[in-house]
Amino acid sequence: MVIRETAAQERPVIGLLLEGTYPFVQGGVSSWTHQLIEGLSNEYDFKLIFIGSRAKDYGPAHYDLPSNVLSLECFYLFDDDTHPTSSSNTGVATEGFSENDASNFEDQGPSDLRPSRYSMLRAQCARLTVPVRKIFSKPSTQPTQQGVEWFQSVLSCLFDACRPMDSDQLRGFVANVQHGASALNFSLDHFFRSPMSWSLMIELYQTHFPDEPFADFYFTYRGLYRQIFRLVDIAQQIPKVDLYHTVSTGYAGFIGAILSAHHRVPLAVTEHGIYTKERRLDLYTANWLQRSHPLATVYNEEGHGFAKQLWIRFFEQLSMTCYQHATRITTLYEANRQQQIADGAAHYKTRVIPNGINLERFGFDRSSDDGPRKRVALIGRVVAIKDIKTFIKSISILKQQKVPIEALIVGPLDEQPDYVKQCEALIETLQLDDVIELTGVLGVAQLLPTLDVVVLTSISEAQPLVLLEAMAARVPVVATRVGSCASIINGTDTRHPKPCGLVVPIAAPKETALAIERLLSDEVLWRSCAATGYARVHRSYDEINMMIAYHELYHDLVKVRLEPTAQLNPISLDQTRAVSDQTRVVSTTE
Repeated sequence: MVIRETAAQERPVIGLLLEGTYPFVQGGVSSWTHQLIEGLSNEYDFKLIFIGSRAKDYGPAHYDLPSNVLSLECFYLFDDDTHPTSSSNTGVATEGFSENDASNFEDQGPSDLRPSRYSMLRAQCARLTVPVRKIFSKPSTQPTQQGVEWFQSVLSCLFDACRPMDSDQLRGFVANVQHGASALNFSLDHFFRSPMSWSLMIELYQTHFPDEPFADFYFTYRGLYRQIFRLVDIAQQIPKVDLYHTVSTGYAGFIGAILSAHHRVPLAVTEHGIYTKERRLDLYTANWLQRSHPLATVYNEEGHGFAKQLWIRFFEQLSMTCYQHATRITTLYEANRQQQIADGAAHYKTRVIPNGINLERFGFDRSSDDGPRKRVALIGRVVAIKDIKTFIKSISILKQQKVPIEALIVGPLDEQPDYVKQCEALIETLQLDDVIELTGVLGVAQLLPTLDVVVLTSISEAQPLVLLEAMAARVPVVATRVGSCASIINGTDTRHPKPCGLVVPIAAPKETALAIERLLSDEVLWRSCAATGYARVHRSYDEINMMIAYHELYHDLVKVRLEPTAQLNPISLDQTRAVSDQTRVVSTTE
């Protein structure tokens, strides 16, 4: 679906692949994306490709698109059933279970599975194998042997070696998604209906998961590969540009790999948080495959259901394939770069480009302040991964200790409404209505001069912009020991740290309360942290440096695209270290 389209100018066009973020979701990645587009408006045009779950999950855009955005196209993974699902075509039904039921259900990714429906299907699938076998008996055409061999090679990447897909395999997907019109001739219809597909599936089941319930394997297997065919279908609708840049691996990154292989165009990858790490966290905490759930009756030695393991392996496959086909891979700090290499990225492709902020927006003079005024804020999306509840509990502790304090929770309230209600209920239960206010979105540049401490209690972060903005505004910070937060706060010299705030453990309301109280009660420490943060952000996190780095990155990659004989020099270790020294995180801070 095309939201916006304007006439192109005669300058390079970047295809920006955005998974569940800009411009419909507020947050650090979206702010960074908007900043990047605006910052390069004099040199580059952008075509935005938004990949989401369902259209109904997103409201209007939260950002006004800059003038150098030529188009915005939106694709939704779970809105469009493109494969045949009608049970009337197969005559298959058993005790109320039809292929239509299965198809509608299995197409959901792990974040969309509905336990109540899974339970219903589980109860109806006691004798599933024989009826499902009939689904695979009457394909519209038979796949060629070449097509079967191609699909076997794709399956082996996930099940046997967990290795990235090569260019021929990705181009084969593009050819085959046309429902049998290609030379390879192994289409989505073959995957869902052909006897050969049934044989391949049974072979995989008997080889890898013979002790698991077949119904569990069947739905997981079809759900996984339905996602890949859907991603290929989306990739075919995306226009060719001079350079593709994906702001994650995962679904968007896999689409980027397909586009790069198909059009022979360079691909840049930027990861803020490591995608596979975030998906593991999602899956390990998901309710739809907990031990008590009927579809997770058998657990392996690691304590996670085999379906979870398959989904984790699937996301690892997407990331490895994205890394394999990327020309350049960037991230925000050194520990993330090392994780990318451990996950399969070639070290010579990787580079650290830290976040940067517009320092002029936050350069407030607070020298005349009388000291801290007991006003603190958590600035961020009100979602579970930000662990807002720990912040609320820490404020409750301070109130019980008679510490005079005013607390704000500043950020969008529409992303996880149920979690917002839980936070509101907790505030009421702890009798904090007179102390804590959920403000919704406020202008950060205007808010920061009124604050004394900015707090982050997140359980996962990369390099939070809000910390850098607070430091630029001379506001001391308290943050959890996640991502690069510790190195931002303490600096990179671990022997002689110069803090601009305090670091606390994850999910630790007592320690968080103590850190807030310490900054508010010690004016000497408060002023020292404010001055140190201001100096550090000016030295290491200036927006100008970030824009120069991405301008050079785009220039080099577009040159390779436009001049096939141009050579792209590998990034030297010295070059990477020169940038990554600004944000290096030693292993003890993770």
